[in-house]
Amino acid sequence: MSDDMQVNENKQPAEIGLEIAVLGSARLTENDEWWAQAYKLGALLAKEGYVIVTGGYGGLMTAASRGAHEAGGRAIGLPMQHWTGIAPNPWNADLRWSSNYGTRLNYILHCDAVIALPGGVGTLSEMAIAWSCCDLRQVQKKRCESCRQDCRISGLDQDHTVNACDT
Repeated sequence: MSDDMQVNENKQPAEIGLEIAVLGSARLTENDEWWAQAYKLGALLAKEGYVIVTGGYGGLMTAASRGAHEAGGRAIGLPMQHWTGIAPNPWNADLRWSSNYGTRLNYILHCDAVIALPGGVGTLSEMAIAWSCCDLRQVQKKRCESCRQDCRISGLDQDHTVNACDT
C-alpha cells in the first residue's frame, strides 16, 4: 500500500486496497460456534468491500475466507513455503507465500486493520506483534480530515475517512 494513499476518496475499500487481517485458530471446525462467527465476519467485511487476509489454512481462516468468497469478496492467504502436509484452503483468491515468519508478519503489518478471533499460540503471537507495532506507532499514516495532516489512524468513519488522530 502506498504511504500517500488517502482514505477519503469515497471509493469502496477494495478499490483503494483496504485489507483486513483476520487471525484465528486453524483447529476449530464447522461444528464450533466460532467457525460460524468467522464465516459471518468474512462475509460482512466482503460486503463492505474489504479484502480479507488470513493465514490461508483451515479452521477460522477457512471460515473467514469462505464467507468472504461466498459474499462476492476476495480473500488472500499467507501460507508458509516450508510447511509440508498442509495445503492452503480453496477459498483464497490469491496466495502470498512466505519462506519465513518475518515475511508473513510483514504482510499482516501492512494490513489496514487486524482482527483476532480465538486461537492458539500463532494467533496470540501475530496479534501481539501487530499490537506492539501499533503501540510503537510503527503503523502506516493516512491523511486525517480533522487536522489535514498525515496521522496515525485511531478510527474510521463509515465512509472510510479518518475521524480521530494522534495529534
